[in-house]
Amino acid sequence: MGNDDLDPETIDTLELALAYQASSRLYYGINVFYYEIDDLINAEPIAGPVATQYQNSGKRKGHGGELEVAYQLLDNLNLAANYAYQTAEDQDTNESAGQAPNHQAYGRVEWRVVPTWALTTQVNYVGEQKRSAGDSREPVDDYTTVDFTARTHGLWRGFDIALAVKNAFNADVRDPSPYSDPRPGIPGDFPMAGRFAYVEAQYQS
Repeated sequence: MGNDDLDPETIDTLELALAYQASSRLYYGINVFYYEIDDLINAEPIAGPVATQYQNSGKRKGHGGELEVAYQLLDNLNLAANYAYQTAEDQDTNESAGQAPNHQAYGRVEWRVVPTWALTTQVNYVGEQKRSAGDSREPVDDYTTVDFTARTHGLWRGFDIALAVKNAFNADVRDPSPYSDPRPGIPGDFPMAGRFAYVEAQYQS
């Protein structure tokens, strides 16, 4: 059901970021942030034939930060990693807002095996995702995905190819489904792609 009195959500944010190029081979950075959201839009139960209506019915605040580093170990070997933390709280209930991981980590290795071929391996970790207040379902499990990519650079007269395998170990990846009382949400949440591979060809004249 429509709501003529619905107002837009507003957000105030504060962020501080520092980056440092320690040497020609080493870079690192850190940032921290804080935010407050007012007039949060939620689906709220109402009387009548329609079960819910979107209304301005909440406030939320959150904070977190990220640390990243990149290092050229060898002329043909680059390493990169980052770690992020965030938490959000419903100001009406003083409980976790859920629906997002508190911890995430990422790592990447780029290796130029020969001048025309490079191999990239990346690992992505997403921590457990809690539910919002009132949602009694178990948290969404954490998961780790691993990707492999082989890519050419200047293979032959402007022609290059790439071979990639994503989620190589077929991790069970799921995004949380929404919950709104009295609806229980979608069972099993939203399944994301399992293992898959692709081949890419590119030509530049």
